Amino acid sequence: ETISATVGLGISLTIAGLCLSLWEPKDSHEPRTSGRGLIFGLLAMLCMSVGVIVTKSGIEHVGALEATTLRMVAGVVAIAMWGAISGQMAGWLKPFRQPRLIGQVLLAVAVTAFGGFWLSHVAIKHLDVSVANTLNSSEPLFALPLAAFLPRERVRWNAVVGAFVAVGGIVLITLG
Repeated sequence: ETISATVGLGISLTIAGLCLSLWEPKDSHEPRTSGRGLIFGLLAMLCMSVGVIVTKSGIEHVGALEATTLRMVAGVVAIAMWGAISGQMAGWLKPFRQPRLIGQVLLAVAVTAFGGFWLSHVAIKHLDVSVANTLNSSEPLFALPLAAFLPRERVRWNAVVGAFVAVGGIVLITLG
């Protein structure tokens, strides 16, 4: 897949805007960043990138909803196997004795799995991988107004400026 210079600039602006939005000045009382945490974060990004590319090749033959369902079932089976093998399943299930928690988790699963994952699969199916992945990574932009209005968190100036830069990048991607 190849992208135009306009789309490349849009991707760069979107990523720069997201970085600016998420940047937070370090507090002198915060613990140092763990090298181990950075390694796991980089490995997670690598796995997600490979996952998007594998999804792109596999989703050509099935619909986005079928791919999402298969992904969710595979995830549940893998986690269940890990819980059974490691002997941690009972501890994981203990909090679900509270009926209210079950409802909250089911709502979160419905919104995330069939809203977020399904729509991201639709994007991956119909866009270049780099464009779809950039758009999918812009989800923190949606959290900013929600955080400001629902729990009334204070939004920093760099988050607002970064959001505008990222949205400008998304506009360039759309125009490209």
